[in-house]
Amino acid sequence: MKKIKNLAIVLMLFMIIFLCGNVNAAGGSMKAGKSKVTVGQTVSVTVSFGSKVNSAQFKLDYDTSKFDYVSCSEGKYNQGTNRYTYLGMDTEPDLASVTFTFKSKQTGSGKFSLSSGMFKNNSGKVTMSNLSTSVTIEEVKSNSSSGTKKPTTTTKKPNSTKKPTSNTDDTNEEQTDPVIVQKAELIEIRNFVSGLIDTDYTEESWNALQEAIANAETAGTQEEYDALKEQLSKDILQKAPFEKTELDKVLRDLIGLPKENYTKETWDALQAAIVTADNAELKSDYDKIKNKLTINDLILDEKDFIEQIMDDSCGHKMIILTLASAVVILIIAIMILLVMYEKAKDPENLGRRAK
Repeated sequence: MKKIKNLAIVLMLFMIIFLCGNVNAAGGSMKAGKSKVTVGQTVSVTVSFGSKVNSAQFKLDYDTSKFDYVSCSEGKYNQGTNRYTYLGMDTEPDLASVTFTFKSKQTGSGKFSLSSGMFKNNSGKVTMSNLSTSVTIEEVKSNSSSGTKKPTTTTKKPNSTKKPTSNTDDTNEEQTDPVIVQKAELIEIRNFVSGLIDTDYTEESWNALQEAIANAETAGTQEEYDALKEQLSKDILQKAPFEKTELDKVLRDLIGLPKENYTKETWDALQAAIVTADNAELKSDYDKIKNKLTINDLILDEKDFIEQIMDDSCGHKMIILTLASAVVILIIAIMILLVMYEKAKDPENLGRRAK
């Protein structure tokens, strides 16, 4: 009987692995449309999945000093996090590849690299290996005559008109009344900065704006202030990069998860949180929503438990149900044969037959 139990356990484990196991093999490829382009030209980068998929997500990093992102053919690409997502979880597989378009802007060699990739097809979840491709950017070839005209442009005239104003120092010394300096730009930038969080921006750009504000505050004449006010610009601030770890995890967990198994309210709430987090460009905005990025908040809809298991693992595939039934029947048949065999070998049974 011990042999029967061991064999039954092995067969049951085989059945569970066969029914519910997901493929976890490397897949996918990435290729640039051109290996060489000139400054200003566009280049396409295509990520192929090897077969049609109904959901995918990965990170596509690129050299921002060499390329500007333009568009992608399907799904959504977030430039802030360099993450691509395609969520077609309730449809049949229909996406075989996605093409990204970039515009070259500086000479040199630029690299595109794919990481943290995963997609779902008819075989289950498939992870993607780290992929990369490079494109060389060359200078635009031009005629020598046209190339000699650009350096002749003069840009120093504005500087020559500012220095002669220094002869007003004598008149300023004679005036005892305070000089009125119009600082509208300073007031505006102060109000703007008061509503910001410094950690949302790079330390260098934040300190640069603070220094510009301090210099403008100490300007004693209109001429001094006018020379500094151009630095009082919102454009000086650069958003600090940050990781969206919670968003990446929930997107991976959602791949292949049937939404019909959960209540509409909890499913829609999670999707809304994903969209908000995906669009967040500032760390403080992302921090407000990241706690909602978990599938643990999903509530199962009331339905038969066995049906849920079959929905999650088999996707309503009748062929798998048929194979599962065949495996169960095979197990029962083997167990019956083994029991009959053991009884046939029992000495007591043999003695009874002899009598």
